[in-house]
Amino acid sequence: MRIALFTDTFPPEINGVALTLKRFTDFLRGRDIPVLVVAPEYPKASHGPFDRMVERSLSVPFWLYPEVRLAVPRPFYLKQKLDDFRPTLCHLATPANLGLYGRTYCRKRQIPMVASYHTHLDRYLSYYNLAWMLPMLHEYMKWFHRAAERIYAPSEETRAHLRALGMNNVELFPRGVDTTLFYPRPPEKRREIRARYDVRDTDTLFVYVGRLAKEKDLDVLADAIWALDPDVLKISRFLFVGDGPMAGELKARLSGAPVQFLGFLQGEALADVYSAADWFVFPSTTETFGNVVLEALASGTPVIAAAAGGVAHLVQDGKNGIAVPGGEASAFKTAIERACRAPKMRPPLAAGALSSAQGKSWEAVFERLVASYREVLEETGAVLSGVR
Repeated sequence: MRIALFTDTFPPEINGVALTLKRFTDFLRGRDIPVLVVAPEYPKASHGPFDRMVERSLSVPFWLYPEVRLAVPRPFYLKQKLDDFRPTLCHLATPANLGLYGRTYCRKRQIPMVASYHTHLDRYLSYYNLAWMLPMLHEYMKWFHRAAERIYAPSEETRAHLRALGMNNVELFPRGVDTTLFYPRPPEKRREIRARYDVRDTDTLFVYVGRLAKEKDLDVLADAIWALDPDVLKISRFLFVGDGPMAGELKARLSGAPVQFLGFLQGEALADVYSAADWFVFPSTTETFGNVVLEALASGTPVIAAAAGGVAHLVQDGKNGIAVPGGEASAFKTAIERACRAPKMRPPLAAGALSSAQGKSWEAVFERLVASYREVLEETGAVLSGVR
């Protein structure tokens, strides 16, 4: 088995898709399965020794969303590199330029293809006044995925969404969590972390982690914060972790509120913030899974989240958090006030959060995906020793 992975997002870019794919390629190499990644180049970024098996393509900022890079494939160069690598299976991780190049290359060489669906692009359109593009996007997504022997969806909600669009060969490819990194810190460590951000023991700390962008429904959270009763606002603190095109607008909008913007955090610094929080708050209704929600749960932090998209299967109201209707600032306001005024409800929900994250290891997720790869190769009669 020799895997060619085509993706329009990959580290050093920071997002759930990029980090998941990086983990997976590390897993494959740990199992001695050759993998060649075709990904965008990121200006002024140091990629390190990992780059020897990553072919980078020139990229330019996406006009609508400058933090996202659009790759410009080098067809003849990539063709030579891929021919030398001799893939026996192609994985199309994104439907943009590099995914499209991979689809063309692999079809011409009759190499079996699989695809993974990570982002509800169709649900993003209305946030950018592009809802008129929805029929065209649906047709394109159906055409793009038609060549795949399998389509991997991260949640049951996403699988149902794809099936409703007419894609029937959909399998689950859920997400795992690293419980050696994301776990509850002891009380003294939590106090130390909270002091680092000037959060008092008597404060209720709410944390958001994710892209600062309109499609994350951060307008809803901002409205909820300003609508809080004065007595609750005095004892509440909010930390926003992440960056994105809405950062400037959100900072201006929440100026004067008990809010800090920490930018991107990774590794121990991110895990510490999850664990120090009393609650994780997540208003997004557009998630296909919700990696950050699972990380919060593994940290023993109950979640206040919109009961929508892929997050709906992670947050169980009254068991590991509070599920509220998506898009309703008043519902988030009520949930936040309840969390502040009834602190005794948190411990059982924190225990439920930790319990609900157990057993969701990345290794088990990736083992199943590799098993699916093998099934595809067997079903298509692919020759494992090289390109036919």
